[in-house]
Amino acid sequence: MASMFSNFPQGMIDEYAGFFFVPMSARLINDESVKCRKLTALAIKSLLQKVDGNKRDELFSILLAWLHDSKVSHKRLGAQIAGLFVEVESGKFEHHLADILPIIHQQIEPCLHNDLANEEESVEREHDILLFNMLTLLCKVMRECQITRNDQYIELMNPIWESIEQHIVHPHLWVRLVSSQLFGLLFSSWEPNKLLIQNSSRSRKTIVKQSYLEINVHEKLKKLSADFCEQIHSPLLSQELGDQAIKNLVYLSKVIKLTDQESQELARDTQTQCNGDLEHVPKIDKFKTINLRWLIKRMCREAALEASQNQNVTIKRSCVTKWLAAVAVDLGPNLLPQYLSCMLPPLLRTANDISPSADESLKLLAQEALDLTKSIVGIEIFTEIYAIVHKNVSDKKERKKRSKAMEAVSNPEIAARKKMKKNLGKKEAKKRKVTEYRPSKKLKKKKYQDFVIV
Repeated sequence: MASMFSNFPQGMIDEYAGFFFVPMSARLINDESVKCRKLTALAIKSLLQKVDGNKRDELFSILLAWLHDSKVSHKRLGAQIAGLFVEVESGKFEHHLADILPIIHQQIEPCLHNDLANEEESVEREHDILLFNMLTLLCKVMRECQITRNDQYIELMNPIWESIEQHIVHPHLWVRLVSSQLFGLLFSSWEPNKLLIQNSSRSRKTIVKQSYLEINVHEKLKKLSADFCEQIHSPLLSQELGDQAIKNLVYLSKVIKLTDQESQELARDTQTQCNGDLEHVPKIDKFKTINLRWLIKRMCREAALEASQNQNVTIKRSCVTKWLAAVAVDLGPNLLPQYLSCMLPPLLRTANDISPSADESLKLLAQEALDLTKSIVGIEIFTEIYAIVHKNVSDKKERKKRSKAMEAVSNPEIAARKKMKKNLGKKEAKKRKVTEYRPSKKLKKKKYQDFVIV
């Protein structure tokens, strides 16, 4: 079909475009073969590239009818075809945004997808795919059309971003991934220092419209940081999602670093104006603000949880290690020393891991991060902080040993139960290893069970 569209005369293609467009579009939803759907999409793109602008607008009106239809499958079809229109028209698709953006806003509202708990699994799956298709369409629009910082689309985009913010922790992995990618596109259009400068200048001019990131910056930083940390914490985490979440958290850490500096300067100026009178210095509510130290501790806790609960999986620790390295580079030699005591424990724990199940690639990554921090702050400062952290870790281990010994004397029953639980866990782990390395034994058991007469 694609070769036919490229070789047929222009007039004939324009005349019969609708006869090809509708049945081929239906194949995108009805065909079970992934390969056939991909080839159909290529054929539709070839058709849209061949027809003239007026005929393409007529075909676009057909997909608008699908998007306004009550059936979920028709809306999914319309979202996929609209994505093909974006790929073909590129920046020229902007004249369709007045029709498309309100539809996207309507279809991605969280209230439409949160009330499906009592529905059948197939219905819930259909709505999840529709949500994914709509967010993917928006992702294509943002890549091709310059709408992120365009004042013309602020009123349309602000409620859309509020909905996407709630989908960051959506139960479906694909929805989480595309939501995180959308925020990555949003962050890439704002430099951290310019965002704060723009926010401070616009706060003085209340008449000027504010975009999503400029409204309640500090609260938004705390909410987004917690959401992307939740993505790292989730068992649904994949490598692709982890990489995108880390990119977003790197950007947020840069903005938070600047807000920390602003708040410190403001506190110093206020104290100077009050002539050192601490009673008249306004207090900052630490529960309503966010600082970089909190974010570093939160990410290090995720690495520690994975190391203690599931040592065979390394995706969270690798993500945290990459993030810590990026934060160290951004902080530089002046600011990094005051955060290094929080950043070193997970890196040292991973790099010095001598257990048989230790991942060599992860150890190498952690060692590279340590070498990077050493080169930034210098050997003397690094060695001093390293010694302090190592001493704190050793003291903590000693305290645990002493507390266990004291518990065995003061509460022998509790200590005995803990020991029995530990031994039981070792037996279960040994059984799992035997089953894993001797699959024939497992198959033999199943074979005997088949002969049991009930």
